[in-house]
Amino acid sequence: MSGRPKQGIDYAGWDVTMFDNDRKMDKLLDAQGWLGFSIYFYICQKAYGDEGYFYRWSDDSDASIARKMGAGIRSGTVKATVEACLRCGLFDQRLFAQGVLTSRGMQKRYAIAIAKRRVRSAIREYWLLRPEESGSINLVPLSAVSPSANVHTLEANTHLRAANDETQAANATKERKGNGTAAGIFYNIPSNPFGEDDGEENPVFVDNLLVYARNNLLYMTPNNESELLTFREDDHLTDELIIHVIDEACGNGHRVYNYVKSILNRCVDENVRTVAEFKAASEAHARKKGGRRNADTGRTGDSGPRKLFEGQTIV
Repeated sequence: MSGRPKQGIDYAGWDVTMFDNDRKMDKLLDAQGWLGFSIYFYICQKAYGDEGYFYRWSDDSDASIARKMGAGIRSGTVKATVEACLRCGLFDQRLFAQGVLTSRGMQKRYAIAIAKRRVRSAIREYWLLRPEESGSINLVPLSAVSPSANVHTLEANTHLRAANDETQAANATKERKGNGTAAGIFYNIPSNPFGEDDGEENPVFVDNLLVYARNNLLYMTPNNESELLTFREDDHLTDELIIHVIDEACGNGHRVYNYVKSILNRCVDENVRTVAEFKAASEAHARKKGGRRNADTGRTGDSGPRKLFEGQTIV
């Protein structure tokens, strides 16, 4: 019987100059010393061996790692080391909130290691690399992954999540504003394929709208994402409206991008830019359709589900 395709890798290359000009590594060593590095290295190696490109983190992971490493290491030291890695960018803070420890450097090593495999896949919601960096890796949605094989622990350690929230708040001054709402946050992402940092900051903007669309809609391509941003930047639809339309579409069983696009195009044509305007237009459309229906049939009363567009029910 064929089992689950192998996810882990047998070998991961580490840059021999990682201690020379890597400021993130300098910060980790300054905060936690060589003991902290050994914990970081252990987590990375476990990630490579098990899932290949990420480590599942849960409430008891710190105690489990401390027990397995031994040598007098305590769970508090493991916890403090992970906090330090999150602060300096050795692990991705956004994904940690989902119980996942990973980084671009870790994923680049994984992509290189599995380049010759017949089956090359990764969970879309956990993947940090751009398409041109990912090679032929097939990204699959988390919802399509077998629960017995790849469902991650959603609850991260409460103390570490609090530390992550503090870091997010500190980054608030770097938030990009779009149409009166925070559209995303800049994260310092490593650019060195083999090390976690090449000595230079490499800020990459994580757009919350695109993340939301990827997590909720099927068949999101780079071209579709570009079109979605055009609705925001050129047509001046608010992020709240676009997300509201996505929610309405998904709620009615239409999780494909083209369905959402058709509604957003109608919003542009009707000069609907905000959620309030969208709801007002839906009400007006319902009244108009109801009045027309009653005039045709002689019936009075509720006209049924409100519709902004034919064939697109707005609850």
